[in-house]
Amino acid sequence: MRGWGAAATARVVDNPINMPDESASARSRKRFVQLYAPAVGQLAGNLLMLQDVSSLKPGVWFDPFGGNAPLWSLSYEWWFYMMFFVLATRLQRSASSQKYVVFALSLTGCAIYQRFPNQLCLFLGYFLTWWAGAECAREYVDRGAVTWRRQSPTVLMLGLLCVAWTTGIVVAHHHGVHLRWGTAPILQVRHVGAALLLLTAGITWYKLRFPGFRFTFGPLAALGPVSYALYVLHYPVLAYLSAVTHVSSIARLLLAMALVLPLAYLLEVRAQPRINAWFSGLSSGRTRRVQPPQGEPLTAVMDSGTP
Repeated sequence: MRGWGAAATARVVDNPINMPDESASARSRKRFVQLYAPAVGQLAGNLLMLQDVSSLKPGVWFDPFGGNAPLWSLSYEWWFYMMFFVLATRLQRSASSQKYVVFALSLTGCAIYQRFPNQLCLFLGYFLTWWAGAECAREYVDRGAVTWRRQSPTVLMLGLLCVAWTTGIVVAHHHGVHLRWGTAPILQVRHVGAALLLLTAGITWYKLRFPGFRFTFGPLAALGPVSYALYVLHYPVLAYLSAVTHVSSIARLLLAMALVLPLAYLLEVRAQPRINAWFSGLSSGRTRRVQPPQGEPLTAVMDSGTP
């Protein structure tokens, strides 16, 4: 090991003598590309909402920028909203069949991913987990209640999708792959299974009139206005404090909260409305109302083609 270190040091020291003649600007460009090109590519992938965690799933194209791992889910949320807009506008007159189209897309994504792992199929394969919430919201807005009768197809389809993702575990086990609880292919089954469990538990809790909600999730409503900023900011702040402080985990958490909460307030409550107003001023599109089929809520559509 010492020999390798000495050789590396000698190469660095001797490098200016043995290197070919080149200008300082050319050398700077080379170093810039070597150092920053990967980071620029990663940033571009995150700006395009294509990030995920490559250490947990095969087929991931870009990791979250700056190692901020929680940002992985933002890409899924973005593309789910985009796909929702397409389905909600293209299949307006058959809104009741939209969930079956989503189920077909998720099954297709799951099947293709098993053979050719890629990020697009991950988005598709998880789409139904998000759409399940949209179905609950749709029924509640439409009828003022959420019923097992109307949600049972979604519950069943989530169960079938979970089984479909389980085939990856069977195939991996057959080929002698060492399976780990926190990585693919078990991870996808965990995610879809959790969505199924939360959906059934949520409807059951709703039917029981949410006992205990006031003392559990109720107080968290105060964080609603800043929840997005909290999600985005908490990890880098905690990572920074872990690197520069030597205090207990509880003390570090309290310090992080003292830093993140005011910053989240400034970003979400103070800055974001101004940013929204600025973008609204740039947009010349007007909102028109589209009359949906009878029994379905109205959908607002921008003339400019944006949701």
